[in-house]
Amino acid sequence: MAGVLGISIFTYQEYQIWTPLQDWYFNEYSLAHDFPTQRGNYWLLTKTDRAGHRSVAGNSDVVSDTRGHLIPFNLSQRARQQGAVQLNLETVHYSSAQMEQILREQVFSGQLTVRTGSKQIARSVVRRHPML
Repeated sequence: MAGVLGISIFTYQEYQIWTPLQDWYFNEYSLAHDFPTQRGNYWLLTKTDRAGHRSVAGNSDVVSDTRGHLIPFNLSQRARQQGAVQLNLETVHYSSAQMEQILREQVFSGQLTVRTGSKQIARSVVRRHPML
């Protein structure tokens, strides 16, 4: 029985459909959950509106950009129609619990999930903020 459960979990993890933004953030999300800290440096994608107000960019706010830029996303047409004018990559200083909550609510739609694999671990090394 345990073997069947293990295979089922592995299959779910490998075939879970992720949005490009969820995939990009997954390592930060899981590290914030698995290794709690009182204060950390994280990268956060935000969008700025015409009045200069910033908010966290969610899945419907971005589309993939494969041209090799630091930010692998552009603003979506929907975000532009709703008044967003710029996509920003900001360094934020939050506890891991705060960062996990932001990502869970704004990007992962409340999902609490774990994904494994050397591909994801290798990407976490690249994506971690250089000041950590």
